[in-house]
Amino acid sequence: MTWNWHRVEGRWYKKDHSTSIKLTGYSSDWRSCGWEWGLATGPLPGYISLCAGERPSGSLAFPLVPKRRTETDTRLRSRVFGALLCSAIGAAVSLTPMVHKAVRPAVAASSRKSVTHLMAKAKRKLEFTKGTPRSRNNPKKDFTKEEIIVGLGTLAGATLGFTYFPVGRYWADTSLAGKVYKGTTATGDQPHQYRPPIYALDRVGPISFLTRLVTLQWGEKVGTVAADTRHYPLGTVLYIPGYGWGKVNDRGGAIQGPNRLDLYFRSRKQALKFGLQNQRVDVYR
Repeated sequence: MTWNWHRVEGRWYKKDHSTSIKLTGYSSDWRSCGWEWGLATGPLPGYISLCAGERPSGSLAFPLVPKRRTETDTRLRSRVFGALLCSAIGAAVSLTPMVHKAVRPAVAASSRKSVTHLMAKAKRKLEFTKGTPRSRNNPKKDFTKEEIIVGLGTLAGATLGFTYFPVGRYWADTSLAGKVYKGTTATGDQPHQYRPPIYALDRVGPISFLTRLVTLQWGEKVGTVAADTRHYPLGTVLYIPGYGWGKVNDRGGAIQGPNRLDLYFRSRKQALKFGLQNQRVDVYR
């Protein structure tokens, strides 16, 4: 019996068989993987959901709903997102009494005082700093009491968000619900979409060609495939028509049996464009 061989990432693989498989595209988007953005609730074991829409399981995600978590996403990116969100909340909270104070007299202005008088009074309060009215001729620009309060509220929110309330990614659908979603595969690697070699000009556009030429990304990169590892063990190499070469590096709870595979794409748009297909796949061991 004659066997076909192919070299993938410096290693030779032998063709084992071909079979018809149902293929689905997926990406790292929360609507494809079953995770969601969440604001950690400080020392409490929970987070507040920040996503709205339909999950891959068909269930709906609602924002501002408290959920249980078993881990905290303390990566730098999550802390920065938490600082940005909480600083905005701090600024809004600081501004609320000022807006209320400014709006309340204006509502009753028609029955008690003239609008002109209220505007003049408000202008004097805002421009008066340490007894000196602000003007274009005054080179020294001091901060008003209101600006200081807003600044302190923003700073306090940013500090609390960075320290206690990071905005991270948490599993929402599977048995891993409440754990941190790290975006890695079952082998601990980052997922990749198939990338043809740079000399495959029929599949590499001119902009991509120049970018890869400058960044020295000349070689082929196999794509990440999620499979039922009882039938396709981790490391199994596959050739998928319309996609390219892939390697089984991940698994999924919804992927059952030998006739179902998920192919990774960089964006949700590309995954939806690929959709659901039935192809004859070559399996290499």
